[in-house]
Amino acid sequence: MIQSISFIGAGNVASHFAKAFFNAGIQIDSILSRRLSSAKRLAIPIKAKATTSFNRLSKDSELYIIAVPDDTIEEVIFSLSHVLDHSAFIVHTSGATAMTVIHQRFNNAGIIWPPQSLSKQKDIDFSSVPICCGASDASLNQVLLMLLKKVSIHVQLVNDEQKSALHLAAVFANNFTNHMYHIAYDLCEKNKLDFSLLYPIIKETAQKIINEIPGTVQTGPASRDDVTTMKKHRALLREQKGYKQLYSLISKSIQDNR
Repeated sequence: MIQSISFIGAGNVASHFAKAFFNAGIQIDSILSRRLSSAKRLAIPIKAKATTSFNRLSKDSELYIIAVPDDTIEEVIFSLSHVLDHSAFIVHTSGATAMTVIHQRFNNAGIIWPPQSLSKQKDIDFSSVPICCGASDASLNQVLLMLLKKVSIHVQLVNDEQKSALHLAAVFANNFTNHMYHIAYDLCEKNKLDFSLLYPIIKETAQKIINEIPGTVQTGPASRDDVTTMKKHRALLREQKGYKQLYSLISKSIQDNR
């Protein structure tokens, strides 16, 4: 069982994981961040060492978690390879980056990725956050499972291909959906309507798909092939070409998947 962890990164994901592990009795050795103030902000409450230097990172941690933006992961791995033994257990928290970027330089590699939007400013019940994990061999899979089950009741083993697919699915389910909310908000604002009028239907749809397959509960003009209504909607969007194009594309996708 892993008893000590160091983090590279002090952002949203690192903050939630570090606090959750600390509260579960795991020792947090080091928090490394480019800004010392960020490292200290996370490190002090969980009794860890804050640093901006890879040379001052704890060399005795049983696990090193890289929680940085995707485009800096390889740079971090390169830096770690100069200060840690290649047998060190290294994982990253990216949904879009493969585990192989670690395995190229370290023998023991893995990923832990929560398909959830996390913000340092918002406290959440971390035990309810699903966490996907995987490692370079079966024994390390079990090590990660044992560790993560100390902080979450929803832990799932995945390989790189499954993680990439889930990350893409999350973009559709979360990022794209939120953009649709933005468009709906914009349309309401332009017509002097209160967006809160849509809260009940938003909640109802979200609740419905928890118990049903989404495609089986699809509603709206496209799902019933209501050409007249769709024509009226496109006419309303004649001044907003981007929204009109998006409306047509999504309507066609709904029709194609009935």
